[in-house]
Amino acid sequence: MANWERIDGGKLDRVEESAVLDVFQLLIPDNVATYYDAVRHGTSIWDRHAMEELLKRPLTEVLDRVEWFDPGYAIQLSAEGTLLIAEFVCAANSFVVLEHIMSKEAEIRKNCKHGRDGAYTLEGKGFSPPEREYELYRKYDRPAHELLRSWCGYRAVSTTERLLAAEAEVQRLDILVTRLISVVRKYEPDNADAYAGEHDDDRIRTEAIRPVVDRPLAPAEIPVIEVPVRQNWRYWS
Repeated sequence: MANWERIDGGKLDRVEESAVLDVFQLLIPDNVATYYDAVRHGTSIWDRHAMEELLKRPLTEVLDRVEWFDPGYAIQLSAEGTLLIAEFVCAANSFVVLEHIMSKEAEIRKNCKHGRDGAYTLEGKGFSPPEREYELYRKYDRPAHELLRSWCGYRAVSTTERLLAAEAEVQRLDILVTRLISVVRKYEPDNADAYAGEHDDDRIRTEAIRPVVDRPLAPAEIPVIEVPVRQNWRYWS
């Protein structure tokens, strides 16, 4: 019992668990190892030799760094061992993992442009608009993909690099939209003017993104809010 308690203390966050699930589903057969089988966020290794072939290194390089024990039928790893297994398998099979990420992101890119049918929303199963698909990508998919890329040996993209790429992309799209409006103006001048106005007026500017921190108000500046109170009049004879 003490051995089970010793390896059951770890925990994966949402991003780590998503990346681990991708690795196990993509590269690790169930007869070799299973995730979350006997221990929370842990791994059960059923075939040590096959696992070492996937890792392309001795399993002792994992066991020497994490909590584990062998009850006799499978090696049981803690959550830290699960992360190390996923990282080493990614490093040994980086081409397969990166191809999987590119395929998923191509599908996500399509959903972020056109939306997705058959999605589960708060209202039930139905259409998910592009804005929601992009928010889901930023919140769930992109962090997991960046973690997988780092396990494959690629450095995660920095915030500065994202900003520079975003500014260059905005400039490219500005030029493209201007050309498209010029084409529309030849046939539908009124619509072209409406599109041009919408393109300029509805820009997402930094002042709309940057949070505004208000200074504390002095007591004299705090508005007085009068709350009407019902009065009961009493008369004495």
